[in-house]
Amino acid sequence: MRFEGEGDHWKALYLLNKGENTQNGQGSIIYKGKDKEKVGKVSYVVKGETSKLSGTDEETEGKINLNESCSGCSTQSSNAPFHVTIKWNGKEGKFDLTSK
Repeated sequence: MRFEGEGDHWKALYLLNKGENTQNGQGSIIYKGKDKEKVGKVSYVVKGETSKLSGTDEETEGKINLNESCSGCSTQSSNAPFHVTIKWNGKEGKFDLTSK
């Protein structure tokens, strides 16, 4: 399954492979502005229907890698979006990733 979305300053792509009780996801959140090296410290939360990825990266250079895997877990349905919140340089961006 492919989830995509973007806000004013960031865009994201997340690919999710799932089985009956397993889920493996990977993707990235990319800064859309010109000064990627000045983004600095970034905090993010990607909240799905059954899972949540979050973290803080000190030096992103405008790109955050997302990786998740679980076994024996409940899985994301294709029609449920992921809600993304990103904080950097005193700013906050929010957008949804929807199934494409």
